[in-house]
Amino acid sequence: MQPPRIPDDESQRLDALRACAVLDTPPEARFDRLTRLAARLFDVPIALVSLIDAERQWFKSRVGLDATQTGRDISFCGHAILSPEILEIPDALLDARFADNPLVTGAPGIRFYAGAPLRVGGDHLVGTLCLIDTRPRQLDDAQRQSLRDLADCVQDELLRVHEIELRQQLERQMMFAETISLAQNSFIRETDRSRSFDSLLEAILGLTQSAFGFIGEVLGADEQAPYLKVHAISQLEWQGEPVGAAAEVLATMEFRNPQNLFGAVLRTGEAVIANDPAHDPRRGGLPPGHPPLKSFLGLPIHHDGRLLAMVGIANRPGGYDRGLIEFLDPLLVTVGQLVQAARTSKALALEQEALAAKTEALARSNAELEQFAYVASHDLRQPLRMVNSYVQMLEKRLAGQLDEDTRRMMGFATEGARRMDQMLVSLLEYSRVGRTGEPMAMLDTRQAVDEALRFLGPAIAAAHAHVAVAGEWPRLHASRNEFSRLFQNLIGNAIKYRAPDREPEIVVRAAQSDGHWRFLVADNGIGIDPAQFDRLFRVFQRLHSREQYEGTGVGLAVCRKIVERHGGRIWVESDGEGRGARFCFELPATAMGERGDAP
Repeated sequence: MQPPRIPDDESQRLDALRACAVLDTPPEARFDRLTRLAARLFDVPIALVSLIDAERQWFKSRVGLDATQTGRDISFCGHAILSPEILEIPDALLDARFADNPLVTGAPGIRFYAGAPLRVGGDHLVGTLCLIDTRPRQLDDAQRQSLRDLADCVQDELLRVHEIELRQQLERQMMFAETISLAQNSFIRETDRSRSFDSLLEAILGLTQSAFGFIGEVLGADEQAPYLKVHAISQLEWQGEPVGAAAEVLATMEFRNPQNLFGAVLRTGEAVIANDPAHDPRRGGLPPGHPPLKSFLGLPIHHDGRLLAMVGIANRPGGYDRGLIEFLDPLLVTVGQLVQAARTSKALALEQEALAAKTEALARSNAELEQFAYVASHDLRQPLRMVNSYVQMLEKRLAGQLDEDTRRMMGFATEGARRMDQMLVSLLEYSRVGRTGEPMAMLDTRQAVDEALRFLGPAIAAAHAHVAVAGEWPRLHASRNEFSRLFQNLIGNAIKYRAPDREPEIVVRAAQSDGHWRFLVADNGIGIDPAQFDRLFRVFQRLHSREQYEGTGVGLAVCRKIVERHGGRIWVESDGEGRGARFCFELPATAMGERGDAP
C-alpha cells in the first residue's frame, strides 16, 4: 500500500478547508441530494463528498457507507487531491498503490474508484466527490464530464458556505476592530479612567445586545478575599429613583459580598452564565428597586494568569452561551491589557516620584562622598609625608645605634607610609574622574589610544610586548584625558600581568555592534579565574599579593567609573588562569563623526 503524499500547499489547503466551516457539521440536504444523484446516475453503490483533513478523510455526505471518516493514510481521495484532474482507478487490485489497501482487501471491498477534486480558496484542493464500486469498471468521456459537472455543484455549495463564513468573519472583525480601537484610544486619550470604562462598557453592551451591565476591577486578591471596585455601570431607571442617580452611587461602591452571581466569578475565576437567575443557586438578592434580572453573564478578565477585572452584562434577548464568551475573548484580552496598563501607569508614576526623590538624595550623597574622598586623599598626604620624612630622619640619626630588628621595623614603617601614599594618590585619581578631567567634546578615539601607547612606551619596550591596534575607530563625544587614561590602565594591566614564559601579545580593537561601539583589550597573560570577575572593578580589590604584582587595586575601578560616566558598561572575559584575558567595554554610538580604520 502506498499512503498519499502531502501536497506542497498543505498548510494553505487546510486553512481553506477549515474556512469553509463544514468539518464535523450535521448532514445537509443540499449535499446529500448530489451524492444520491451521483449514485443513481453512475449506478454505483457508494458516492461520497470526502474532505481531506490533516489526519483523516471526513465524509460531509455519503450514500451506501456507514462510516463517517477513515484515516487519511489509507484514503483514495488523499491521492485524488494531488492533481486537479479526476483520479480513476478501474481495478484497485491491479494498481500497486491500492492492491493491499485495507479498504480493498476488506470492507467495503473497493475495486473501482473515481474522484473529482473539489477546489476552494483559490487553487487549493480540499476533497472530492467520489464514486466507489465493488466491481471493476471504467468511465467513458461523457461520464467523466458528468462527474466533473456534479463535483462543480458540490464545489459551488462549499464556496457558498465559505463566502457566508468569510462575510460573517469580516463583520465580526470589523465590529471587534472598532470596539478594540475605541477602547485603546479611550484609554490613551482620556486622563479620567472612568470615562474610558464608560465607553468600553457601552461598546460591549452594543456588541452583545445586552440591556445593562458593569465593569469592575478586582482588588485585594493577594492579601484577602477579592472584592470588586466598580468603574462603570449602566444608567438605569430604578423604581422610585431619578434616572441615573442610583448608578452614580454604585459607581463609587465596592462590592464585597461574594454570595451572588458576580461573586461566583471572583471566587472561581471562571465565566458565569445564568439564563434563569431567579432559580440559580448562585444568586444573591438585588438592591431595592433594581430592574428585573432575566439573564446574566459574568466574564473574568485575566492578565498574566491573574484575575484582574470582570465584566457583568445582563438581559440579552435569548440569553447567553459559550459561543458568545468565545466571541468576546479577544476583546477581554485587550481589556485586560488596558487595565494592567492603567495599573502599571499609576504604579510607575508613584515609583518615578519616589525614584526622583531617591536620585536627588543619592546625587547629593555622591557629591558629598566625592568631595570627602578628594579632601581626605589630598589633605592626608601632607601629614603622611611628614611621618615618612621623620622616620627616615630618625633612621639616619640613629643609624649606628639601631639593631637589626629596629631597622627592619622602621623599614616597615617607611614602606607602609609609601604604600599608604600610593593608595591616597589612587583614591585621589578615582575621585577626580568626572570632576577635573577635560570636558566632553568630539574625540578621535584612535588618537586617545595612540596617546596611551606613547605614555606606555618604556613599559612596552621593557616587557618586549607586541601591541596590535585593529578595527575601525569612531569619533565620539568623550573626555580626551579620561579616555586616554582608560586605555592606559587597560593596556598597562595587560603588560603588568603577563605570563613569565612568553612575551606579551596584546590586541586593541574597536568595532560597531547593535547601536554601540565595542572596544577590546585582549592579552595572552596570566588569565583570571571567572569566579573573581565580580571583584575586579571594585576599589582596592586585588587578586594577587603586592610581592607578586605592585598596585593599589584602584585602576580598574577608575576604568569602570570612566566608562559609566560616558554612558557605557565594562566587563571582563577569560577562559581561566594562564589563558589570557579580554577587557571589553561598550559605549553608545551617539554623536558619532567619521570612522577611521586602523593601519
